[in-house]
Amino acid sequence: MGRFVAGRTTGASTTRAVPDCAEGNLCFWPEPNFLGRRITLPPDYVSDSTCRTLPFVARSVRNTSRERQRLFAGTGCTGEVTVLQHLDREPLPSVAVLSFRHS
Repeated sequence: MGRFVAGRTTGASTTRAVPDCAEGNLCFWPEPNFLGRRITLPPDYVSDSTCRTLPFVARSVRNTSRERQRLFAGTGCTGEVTVLQHLDREPLPSVAVLSFRHS
């Protein structure tokens, strides 16, 4: 355990580890910072880039697949778009996603 010094803790890590996401998949969490019950889905590169709707608003996302994915704020791949980089380059700890498709 760290020690408290002038408004901060020393010797203790404040970085939260990103939970596992099996290689080659997309992982979605219902809460920011990768909290809550995760769902794991295969990426959409095996289809014709059909839109896939999530069962809840994903608030954090990881992509360990080899392909980028487009994340959408609305159902039916509508609304604000966020590109989720492939190979786990940039997990997103705070987003709002309702659907996705292969980029």
